[in-house]
Amino acid sequence: MILSQDSGVRGHAAYALARLKVTKAVEYIAPLLYDESSFTRKQAAIALKLLAWEPSNNNKKIDYLVVSNNWDALIKIGTPAVDPLIAKLNDNNPDIL
Repeated sequence: MILSQDSGVRGHAAYALARLKVTKAVEYIAPLLYDESSFTRKQAAIALKLLAWEPSNNNKKIDYLVVSNNWDALIKIGTPAVDPLIAKLNDNNPDIL
C-alpha cells in the first residue's frame, strides 16, 4: 500500500510508479481505487491503465470503470454493473466519483 496521510502524495506516487513502468506496483496501486480521495482514485485508475492492468474479477472491473468514468463500458457490462454503481452513487461521500 502507498502509505501517506496526504492524498496528493498517494495519487502522485501511483502515477509516478506507472510512468516508471513499475509493474509490480499494481498490487499497491489497485487498492487506491477505493481511496477516500477522488483525486487519488482517479490517479490510481490512470496509473492502472498505463500499466495495462487487468482486474481479477468483474466487481473490480466495475469499480475501475466507475472511477474512470467509463460509462460506455459499464453499459456494455449491463445488469451486473447496476448494483455497484447504485452503491457508489448512494455513498454519503459527496466526492465519491
